[in-house]
Amino acid sequence: MLWELLDPAQQDIPVAELSQRYGYRELDFKAIDLDWRMEDPNRY
Repeated sequence: MLWELLDPAQQDIPVAELSQRYGYRELDFKAIDLDWRMEDPNRY
């Protein structure tokens, strides 16, 4: 619902354009999550 309020046209902007125009960094969330979990394997 928030997406519809912020962008009623529901635009699909390619990541390449976001990177070039606005400096958006594409992050590897799986790698970040794995690094976080490996910090203390006994946590879980």
